[in-house]
Amino acid sequence: MSKMFATSAVAGLIVLGTLGLYVAPSSGESATHASSTTTEVPFASPSSSTIVNVCSAKQPVGYAHCNAQLRSFNGVKNALEATPAATLGQNGAYSPAFLQSAYNIASLDAAGNNGMGQTVAIVDAYDNPNLASDLAYYRNYFNLPACPSGTISAAATSCVLEQVNEKGATTPLPPSKSNWGLEEAMDAEMVSALCPNCQILMVEATTSSMNDLGASVNTAVKLGANVVSNSYGSPEFASENDLSNADYLHPGVAIVAAAGDNGYGVQFPAASPNVVAVGGTTLIQKADTGTRNGSETAWAGSGSGCSLYEAKPAWQHDSACTNRAVADVAAVANPNTGVWVYDTFGASGLIVAGGTSVATALVSAIFALSNSAAPSTVNPASNLYNNASVLYAVTQGSNSGCGNYLCDASQSDNGYNGPTGMGTAGGTPNSLAAFRPSTPSSSVQKKSVAFALTGGPTNVEALPGDGEAVVGWAPPINNGNSNFTSYLVTDGAGQNCTYTVTTPETDSCTLTGLTNGKSYHFSVTAMNKSGASATSPESNTVTPTNLSAITQVAAGYNFGCVLHVDATVSCWGVNDSGQLGDGSTTSRTSPVNVSGITSATQIALSSNYACALLASGTVSCWGNNAHGQLGNGSTLSSATPVAVGVIKNVTQLSLDSSYACAVLSNGTVSCWGDNSSGQLGNGSSAASLRPVTVSNIGNATSVETSASHTCALLTSGAVQCWGSGAWGALGNGTTTSSTTPVSVGGLSKVTQIGVGFNNTCALLSSGTVSCWGYNGEGELGNGSYTNSLSPVTVTGLTNVTQISTGPYSTCALSSGIVQCWGYHSAGQLALGATTNSDTPVVVKKISGATQIDQSYDFSYRCALLYSTTVACWADGATVPTFINTAHVTSAAMNKAAVKKRTDRRLAAK
Repeated sequence: MSKMFATSAVAGLIVLGTLGLYVAPSSGESATHASSTTTEVPFASPSSSTIVNVCSAKQPVGYAHCNAQLRSFNGVKNALEATPAATLGQNGAYSPAFLQSAYNIASLDAAGNNGMGQTVAIVDAYDNPNLASDLAYYRNYFNLPACPSGTISAAATSCVLEQVNEKGATTPLPPSKSNWGLEEAMDAEMVSALCPNCQILMVEATTSSMNDLGASVNTAVKLGANVVSNSYGSPEFASENDLSNADYLHPGVAIVAAAGDNGYGVQFPAASPNVVAVGGTTLIQKADTGTRNGSETAWAGSGSGCSLYEAKPAWQHDSACTNRAVADVAAVANPNTGVWVYDTFGASGLIVAGGTSVATALVSAIFALSNSAAPSTVNPASNLYNNASVLYAVTQGSNSGCGNYLCDASQSDNGYNGPTGMGTAGGTPNSLAAFRPSTPSSSVQKKSVAFALTGGPTNVEALPGDGEAVVGWAPPINNGNSNFTSYLVTDGAGQNCTYTVTTPETDSCTLTGLTNGKSYHFSVTAMNKSGASATSPESNTVTPTNLSAITQVAAGYNFGCVLHVDATVSCWGVNDSGQLGDGSTTSRTSPVNVSGITSATQIALSSNYACALLASGTVSCWGNNAHGQLGNGSTLSSATPVAVGVIKNVTQLSLDSSYACAVLSNGTVSCWGDNSSGQLGNGSSAASLRPVTVSNIGNATSVETSASHTCALLTSGAVQCWGSGAWGALGNGTTTSSTTPVSVGGLSKVTQIGVGFNNTCALLSSGTVSCWGYNGEGELGNGSYTNSLSPVTVTGLTNVTQISTGPYSTCALSSGIVQCWGYHSAGQLALGATTNSDTPVVVKKISGATQIDQSYDFSYRCALLYSTTVACWADGATVPTFINTAHVTSAAMNKAAVKKRTDRRLAAK
């Protein structure tokens, strides 16, 4: 494979332009394949270069950047590391021959059948329209066999390139972006450099959001990939565990992810214990004769460290990190010891590249060469630790001054260090054992794209109803099997329910015709076109009962309440401030009746208190009262309801964590509690322990509160807001605050409003939704993260009948389906991950919803299903929690009270 290169007299020049990276070709660069003895590659002198990030690391929350860097020659010495000799590799960078030599690929080739039958999937964002032609040029230029475009197949014996979108279709491909396009070319060419016979499946995510990229990983596995290369990353986030298990957990498939290019620090998905995290090295390989004769040190740009959120896998035993440590393995990444890449979409020919993107693609190719398709349930990363003796141990180099092995290879802990993990390939003539599955097969396995499921559904929960039961579940992990087509729910004694998978999938089924008073338990089986899964464990035992109908559900900070048809109220959840209203501060997992409430017509909840509007037009509240939000003239909290003073003829309520407002029958609005931002609307910023009248409103139909601003819907269909105007929350085209109401511009025919921390939404009579204000988490739902001082239309919503807005997110109800957008969107129930979304996403496991509500602090959401069943979910929940809303009726409560009084009299005697 060795090839000699002559030094060109004219160096290639890379300059930065407004439309991307342009490479001025050397005068010696040929547009066709060079001779077998001489190839004119632009000479690249590392002593006169700077490093350019291909993708900016400053992405919105929930979005990833690519981990590619270019070496730009402009006479300015880079500041990353000491520069190696200018004679590096083949005229300044590494070609396939040098890379194959450095990592002893010849032995892997023979043992792994040269990569035949192996498919390396590459997941990147957006489309590179020049990928096929650029890959063909690269492979021809460096004497690699051709890789024509086509369809991947387990029976293939040579390379095929297939480009698909994140759903697995060849059309339409996503929009093009030059920086991600250059990333795609780099990844495909690095896989080609080490595994010329590997098939390459390029899965192009629609955007760089973690949702789209994660979905693309699942698609890659479904299409038969043996290895999936992920050369992108996002800063860690608290809910990444959900995405880790939903999209990156694929036993038997090597999921490989880049550790990052910004030095010490951890990014996701490299932080996931379900992936092989790849760090970067500085490689000095002296020849291309087929064997390793160089050295590697830790690259200063390599990501590493201790995960904030991911648990430590059993196969890691380092001492200073109690969570998942990054990385596991490494390969060349330093652009100063970079690789040749050919790209004409983001660049203009042959360029020198680096970054952990390069390392990730190279490691992915090594996994494929090592016959990673052999069946195994062992995480591929664990084999690196169990077979570290065959790896090249990196013992020098650092990416920061953290003071221990997590950043410094010279302080390795039992052979492990953060920047390079257990080392690199090529430590022995055959480093196969470190990359090969622990239970190798005798021949190359051909992975089928459709086979029977093994594990069954999990988290099966059942909720009793009147002669029926609602059963919900979490689907089994697919692991590359064909898609689920249906589920069978049964009690094993003739009570069955079949749910046919639709889009959106609800993952629940209602069994009717059950006998009240009889106990049931249920199990679930998943089906695909090849057969049935294992049967799930049984659900909890349920006994159908004649439940009273529910007229409203409300969500607070980790607690909830329902209003029953008999006008009583019951609550469950956290009760540290007496917010459950039962006279105690004991938290409850099932509803308890609120003391003394027997004539409620509406309930409202906030952080840790609640209020009920009574049939008399008065209001009673209970729970925390630190800001006077109970409205009874004091700041004393109460675990039982107290009357809001000096207010009557109330028709509607809304609560925030520190203040409350009510609409009166005459169209006026009264508010009480905190007023630091003028949210009480009476022209002042003074708090009030009792209700005060909002100025200049006499025709309101509803009011909605938030942390610092309030809005009222008027009989005309117009909206007025007051309080903090930060980020344009008042919708009047400015960021100016107001202690009295101002009109929202550009809105008419509004039927409902929802208010967040610094954002507001309105439901229009057309069934569409408009939002305005802060948009840093995508809470305006218009496909951007740009704030707006005036209303903008939420994308894709029609026939909406209700909205519910939290601080940074909104949910909409339409035909029984719930869609949410903004911070954490709909959580695990919508996307398989608790990441943000700037457009509405469907809550998959909720159907038949008749009313929705979410808490003031974005951690708890509830839906009322069929007016009898309540399902709630918090961030990170995999299935909704069904709340058994059977309650003690008001008549029974009265009997209990009489009994208690009698017992007291008897005790007194």
